[in-house]
Amino acid sequence: MMGCRKTASALRPVAVAGAIIAALLLNPHVAVADIRVTIDACKSVRRLATPAGTDLLTTQCGRRFSPRDPYIAIVTRIKDVTQPQGIEAIVQILDPSQAVVEGYRLGLTAEPDSGGEIWDVAILPIAASARDLALQLTDFRADIVQVQSGRPLRERLGTWTVRVTVNRQLYPFTFTLEGN
Repeated sequence: MMGCRKTASALRPVAVAGAIIAALLLNPHVAVADIRVTIDACKSVRRLATPAGTDLLTTQCGRRFSPRDPYIAIVTRIKDVTQPQGIEAIVQILDPSQAVVEGYRLGLTAEPDSGGEIWDVAILPIAASARDLALQLTDFRADIVQVQSGRPLRERLGTWTVRVTVNRQLYPFTFTLEGN
């Protein structure tokens, strides 16, 4: 039973480092011990309506993926958020060369019946185009990463890094895009 109100502001890769430092120094909303953060990479994600709000159904989660997979959904779940003003999180997704593919800051507020659980989703288009995914994943159109330059994501083989920072605490996650 999860719910989430999400506001995001995209950051240019150069501005992400400054935003992380500023958020860590200026935003002590939540003590790190008060929350739990988990990050998953999944081949499938759906949004479900429940009596308590909105929930996510993720399947085929893991750490190894193929360039033939249509997309990879990066799902961040933050639990035990009890502050009415919510929390701020900074998310970075880095390709194997450590180039920032996506970076943004989130203001997240738990819905009243969510049990203090909130989430964020970023969809990385791998074999499918962002346009095709927007037609297929209508609930996640705003969460599809728009790659502006460089090689297609399916060609960026190797270990990827996801960094989520919540109140001075870094939560790293890695997954591998391998093979053909």
